[in-house]
Amino acid sequence: MPVAMGYLPAGIAFGVLAQVAGIPVWATVMLSIVLYAGAAQYACLPMLSAGLPIGNIATNIAAINLRHVFYGIPLLQYLPKHKLAKTYCPD
Repeated sequence: MPVAMGYLPAGIAFGVLAQVAGIPVWATVMLSIVLYAGAAQYACLPMLSAGLPIGNIATNIAAINLRHVFYGIPLLQYLPKHKLAKTYCPD
């Protein structure tokens, strides 16, 4: 419940910004379902409203989310050693 309370204002803000940017409601809902990355969602709005090609938007989102690779590197030592457990464990 505490985590959901933190997402609620961010979700409302995203919806308002998408409405102001002229993004249709269905596209806003799809962005929230498919693109589950807060920073990328917010960065996607001006690119969509400017009419950029999907390849440019995807490249930008990939660059934004590349930070997670660097966040995860220090945690590699804590992953399980057994191959099956490592496959199951999310990176």
